[in-house]
Amino acid sequence: MKKKECRFCSSLYLFVLFFLCIADVNAETQVSILTSTPSPAAVYTLWGHTAIRVKTDSTDNVYNYGVFMFDEGFVYKFVKGETDYWVEHEPYASARSIAVYKNVYLYEQVLNLTEEQAVGIARALLENEKHENRFYRYNYFYDNCATRVRDIVERYSNIAYPPIQNTTTYRDEIHSLVSENPWLSFGIDLCLGSKADEIVDGRALMFLPCKMMQIFDEARLENGENIVKEKKKLVVPIMYDAVETVAITPSVVAWMLFFLILAYTLMQLRVNSSNVIFDCVMFIAYGLLGTLIAFLVFVSEHPCTSLFTS
Repeated sequence: MKKKECRFCSSLYLFVLFFLCIADVNAETQVSILTSTPSPAAVYTLWGHTAIRVKTDSTDNVYNYGVFMFDEGFVYKFVKGETDYWVEHEPYASARSIAVYKNVYLYEQVLNLTEEQAVGIARALLENEKHENRFYRYNYFYDNCATRVRDIVERYSNIAYPPIQNTTTYRDEIHSLVSENPWLSFGIDLCLGSKADEIVDGRALMFLPCKMMQIFDEARLENGENIVKEKKKLVVPIMYDAVETVAITPSVVAWMLFFLILAYTLMQLRVNSSNVIFDCVMFIAYGLLGTLIAFLVFVSEHPCTSLFTS
């Protein structure tokens, strides 16, 4: 008899839990887009970040499509274009604490959605977070934390974006964010191919979180109302005095190497001798650089580096 009672209690508990989950999703649901401005804390925070917030009467969660595991093989997989990111939720308080730690602005755009649309997005996020659905192949231009949020909002609302006469390329947009880091800019230019020099149209421009925020500010629904019902500034960074640093840029290093190699070569010609070790070091360095570029062109799956992806 006790076993039957235990089974009955377990079934009743599961039923109540299921009912509460359904009731929670169908409670008054508010969906917002959260945008963090760029941060110099790490390379992957230089572009900013986009997440989606779902708030009900009893829950307040932020869904983040930018979760990844920085393990031993991450760099190789990232360069090869086989980096899988996933979606994961966290309490809003935790997401806000991260923005405070990074010392960045955190903006919230409350979306002008019906209850049916908001619940649809909330349910879709829950479905996406299931283990069998949560992973996706990350791409820094075409499929990232910002574009995933944009796509799921578009799925449940008809959005008309403002016309944008944009003349910049993907490379231009990236340069504007790394202008204070010339070595990173040099590395990006070295790795990215000609596809990075394509003009970015209005919708594609939303691969950058802050650009997406600006476009959503002016986007409208079918009835002419703004998609953004309210915009809030949730976190304001503490401003520090800029520290002036003398940076040795790639151009300076290149010219220094040029004159050093030229002077050394002229000296060797004058004494009619050669240094095999010097030549080996120089050509090995060139060879390694060429190997990296060949790997990106012929092996990597990144659309903006590979020769075989469109």
